[in-house]
Amino acid sequence: MKKILLALCASSLLLLSGCGPLPIKMSDYSAARLQPTDPLPKITEGNSKVVIFKPDVSGVKLAKQAKVGHSIATALEQYISVTGSEIVDREIAQKLKQEIQLAEMKGKSEYQGPNVADFAITGTIASANAGAKFSEASQWTDKNGEIHVTSAKCKYTAQVKANLRVYKLPALSFLKTISIDDSVSVTEDTRGSQCPQSQSSKEALVQQAASKAVKDARDEFQNFFAPKAYVLERRSSESGSIFKLSQGETAGFTYKSDVTFYHLENSRNPLTGKTSSEEYEITTGIVSNLMGGNHAWVLVEDTEKANHIKLGDYVKVVYEKCSWCDFIEGATVLATDAAGDYLATDGAGSSSEAVPQTNFSGLWEGTGTQYDSNSSWSIRLTAVGGEYSIEYPSLGCGGTLTLLSNGPSKLELNESLSYGASRCVNNGKIVLEKTHENSVKFRWFYSNGREGASGTLVRN
Repeated sequence: MKKILLALCASSLLLLSGCGPLPIKMSDYSAARLQPTDPLPKITEGNSKVVIFKPDVSGVKLAKQAKVGHSIATALEQYISVTGSEIVDREIAQKLKQEIQLAEMKGKSEYQGPNVADFAITGTIASANAGAKFSEASQWTDKNGEIHVTSAKCKYTAQVKANLRVYKLPALSFLKTISIDDSVSVTEDTRGSQCPQSQSSKEALVQQAASKAVKDARDEFQNFFAPKAYVLERRSSESGSIFKLSQGETAGFTYKSDVTFYHLENSRNPLTGKTSSEEYEITTGIVSNLMGGNHAWVLVEDTEKANHIKLGDYVKVVYEKCSWCDFIEGATVLATDAAGDYLATDGAGSSSEAVPQTNFSGLWEGTGTQYDSNSSWSIRLTAVGGEYSIEYPSLGCGGTLTLLSNGPSKLELNESLSYGASRCVNNGKIVLEKTHENSVKFRWFYSNGREGASGTLVRN
């Protein structure tokens, strides 16, 4: 981005749009024999119910002040819900929370209250810290003899650590601990060495660190609660095989989701005589376009491995971290917001009708980070009397902002550079989202909708 001019890579578009065998047609596949497992499984239908309690913050003062428990619980709800799991309102499960606390303290192993959920998540905040570090101004001379000056800076950081525990209900069986740990930082130009930091700024950074910690661990939670379905039918063609599952969109299976096939085999210990079940991974597949609320067809291109799949084997969705996730989420938000603006104004556009938001009035300063180069640069945004301007002091460019849409906690603006356009990308879009009364999330998008940078601004 921003501020380095780049041509849009055609290969990235191919990665997003996909160029494999999907979509497919049912008419291209014919019925194939499917050997049953022995024994056939007892199928249990329905989505898992999960209740997520706020982690205990009582032992960490800053975490309590910043309501970090709420930030973590909210982020968990967001990421676990995509698995198709039903999130239970924690307010109706207070008795369950008390029982879990007793189980942790006294070893009590059974919940006697209402059966409101299949799983419960609780935990404890281990630490929450915020601080500031001053860096003196410096300068250097390039090979052409030109002197470059780096201004003095204050770097504000926050870190959150927590241990989150998963329980199976109603037995209150402890299943797993997932530890989360992450930090965020904001760097600002300064004229003094004190680096003052208000309590509200500390709390805002700590909240961001908590949410980021959950986001970084989201694949571990999602894979734990990943939707599961059983193999019912097989159809084949020269290009591969498709398998019908006992669950579909309602359970969390989505088009182009990666899945893994498993076989459960009972084995008898010859020494003890006890029988145990062992899980074996068979192969992987991808959810096709042939699906409905209660079924889905999965494509497996490897015929040899497909021949090992049996009636009654099961499938689970695989969640992985990917470099495109944030971009896709950002593009979706932009498309949704654009559609909302269009409908709200009967297609007439919103820039001339937008009402200035006094909630954002003032001088906002901070630092942005550019995704493609991982470089950082200073930002100074001014909002006075419904007029908006932007400066990037360390880059030597700036200009005016035109309001597109607004709300109590969000602004969208178009950027038009009036100087330094040769050093920075022009005609970008800026989205500001309140994270606290005096702190906002800054996001910058190219004119084609691709997100290029983000950061945090604090009102001075």
